Amino acid sequence: MKQKIKNKFGTIRAFCQASGMNWFTVINTAAGRMTNPKIIAEIESAIENTMPIERFPAITDDDRATLKHSLESNFCGSLTGFCKKYPSWNINFVHAVIHGRRKKKDQKFERLKFELINDKPFCLPESGCNSTGKKRGRPKKNIAAVLAMAAIMIFTSCEKEDPNDSSGSNSGGQCNCGTIANDGIDGNCYWLEIRNECSGNKKTFCFDQDIWMNNHPGDRFCVTNVSSW
Repeated sequence: MKQKIKNKFGTIRAFCQASGMNWFTVINTAAGRMTNPKIIAEIESAIENTMPIERFPAITDDDRATLKHSLESNFCGSLTGFCKKYPSWNINFVHAVIHGRRKKKDQKFERLKFELINDKPFCLPESGCNSTGKKRGRPKKNIAAVLAMAAIMIFTSCEKEDPNDSSGSNSGGQCNCGTIANDGIDGNCYWLEIRNECSGNKKTFCFDQDIWMNNHPGDRFCVTNVSSW
């Protein structure tokens, strides 16, 4: 039984996802710990009659490099610019694809790749898109959200640290630099969590989307409008 599942589905978990069978029941029956003839017959029947869920190949480093190059060439490296022109895309999803957090090369990835490389919508006008790729009838962006982001950009400024330049380093009593420990998006806040090099304390700051996109965990980073944290 275990070998049949492996040959057809790859793993017991994949078989259970496709068939709806209980994972605990299947794994214990396959291991011989459960010997109920009725359950064995049900599992054997499910193995025979269930089709595996389609598995997609993984996105490669070359794929990501192509997307980054297209973003630089067609949209000046700005995710905001791309998502503004093609508002059907979620900025979190695009960021996850480009920076390796999204692994699956599925149809959604292929559509994103097409639109980034060709700078035109994947869907045809009769399928619900106009010439800019914008879905008909899509509501306008929330003005309050735009103003909130503008306020974040005004009150928090930053720069990525040049390792060969000590002008923004933690010298002369200034402790405004550190290492990015984590990043993410919370509502309209594109945040970086930075560990201060002087104190070791971590603090989260909001930045504009383009700065957030171009700085990643492990990078050295300085926040220019604070002295320390």
